[in-house]
Amino acid sequence: MSPQGTARREPPAPAGPGPLARLGRFVDRHLAVLFLLPGVGLIAIILTYPILSNIYFSFTNKHLVFRDIRLIGFENFAYTLTDGDFYGAFGRTLVFTIASVGLQLVFGFAVALLLNLPLPGRRYFRLAMIVPYAFPPVTVALMWKWMLHSLFGVVNFILVGVGLIDQPIPWLSQGYTAMGAAIFVNLWFGFPLFALAILAGLQSIPQEHYEVARIEGAKALQTFRYVVLPAVLRIVGIIVVLRTIWNFNTFDLLYVLTGGGPVNATETLPLYAYRIGWGQKFIGQTAAIAVILSGVLALMIWFYFRLFRIERDL
Repeated sequence: MSPQGTARREPPAPAGPGPLARLGRFVDRHLAVLFLLPGVGLIAIILTYPILSNIYFSFTNKHLVFRDIRLIGFENFAYTLTDGDFYGAFGRTLVFTIASVGLQLVFGFAVALLLNLPLPGRRYFRLAMIVPYAFPPVTVALMWKWMLHSLFGVVNFILVGVGLIDQPIPWLSQGYTAMGAAIFVNLWFGFPLFALAILAGLQSIPQEHYEVARIEGAKALQTFRYVVLPAVLRIVGIIVVLRTIWNFNTFDLLYVLTGGGPVNATETLPLYAYRIGWGQKFIGQTAAIAVILSGVLALMIWFYFRLFRIERDL
């Protein structure tokens, strides 16, 4: 038979990739996600479990001494919202937070404007400005507790020496000075964050903007309003939100400085929750206080975001 009469056989079609090959291709395409998945899952568990357990305990009668745990509904919330100490602590928390954030913003803005000027040695001043924020809050509180001591404190020694006061003042031991002293210490500790962030925003403003303002005859106040302020407003809004959260939840600084005293004069909501939970052992009520505190912070953050319109840049 001639070759032309022989049926030509087509080569067999290549077999599809096997299960292992498909698995390898899937791993190659999603390798980054697979590497991130364990860490993201662990972080999600670490963050989610305390939140969910706290919400659960807020509806129970959990106590550190008694083992019997049962659901009691909204009794913890009702008791907390009818407790006069809660509203006193809430008011002091607002005073401490608003005064601290406001003063930190004002001083931070002033220092940032000053350090943005071509002053000799400003590099060293910028470095020195970081020093207060570099220390842990507990260290700052211990240092200022000794400096404000009525007998051994250097603050009273200096004030008496220059004649501003006649005798040492127990700054942290009397009700009408303890909160002011705590706010001052928090101001000293927190204003460098505002100053550094605002200074970074000022450094990002092109010099051409200042030159145009000068050519147009703008005064210093007009330059600040129309050139400087729009450039740093978003930064200020974000830092204000962050510092509000941190100041509202401040515990270590106040606990070491005053412990909430004297006579609850500096007892804020975190210290109030600590007293209920670890002093009186009522973990369920402490959990309810934490849930209420979270709700208040969420409302404050929403207000700040609306005020500064931060969501447009996120």
